[in-house]
Amino acid sequence: MLPELQRRAKDPNINVSILPSDKHRGSALAGLLAFGLTGEALAVMMEMINITVLVEDFVGGGLRNPDLLALKSRRDVTHHRLLSLPTGAALSDSLGENAHFYECCRLAAIMYATAVLFPMPRMSGVPQKLVKEIKSCVDRIDVLILGGGGRHFFIWVLALTGVAALGLPERPWFEEQLSALLTLEGVHRWSELKRIFASFMWMDTACDEGAMELWDEIAATTFLRSDRRVTLPTP
Repeated sequence: MLPELQRRAKDPNINVSILPSDKHRGSALAGLLAFGLTGEALAVMMEMINITVLVEDFVGGGLRNPDLLALKSRRDVTHHRLLSLPTGAALSDSLGENAHFYECCRLAAIMYATAVLFPMPRMSGVPQKLVKEIKSCVDRIDVLILGGGGRHFFIWVLALTGVAALGLPERPWFEEQLSALLTLEGVHRWSELKRIFASFMWMDTACDEGAMELWDEIAATTFLRSDRRVTLPTP
């Protein structure tokens, strides 16, 4: 049964999206190679985007020859590849100082996977552990000296992890760091922030609610404009 399922997962005629592709999705990931992301990790993250799109299309009826078991098998293989990526410490000799940035990429990808594609409940302790590890990783990098692409990456990381940190002691730190980066990058609107999210990895149905709450908390104390809601004119 397993070989048959693996064959179905690789069959190009199964789970074929019939909707127009969005070239903006994941478009910023390749730019992270300049900061330390490896080609192997990039390939895994791009496959995670593909699976995200397929899941969305499956739910929305946008697949030809949909096969849920094949889709789950493809997801599981990709998750195994993600968890098998070497750590930044293991690549320190080859990547040098870039190993810290690479490790942030690896941990952020795991955070996205365990929040969206392979959800892990809080009772497992995984989200809390990742929040702490990502905070430590970001703390070791001078984000301000990075180019715009690098700072956009950390906007995504801080938002993604900040959502997971709801109710945890680390939440205010993520809010503060994210607010500073948004100000630095001139991101004043929710629509602008969503475009940054989409250029990395994002699933609206799984991520938007928590990110909107985080955005509103930051917007309430800064000049950011919470433009995500439509206000009807007073009669």
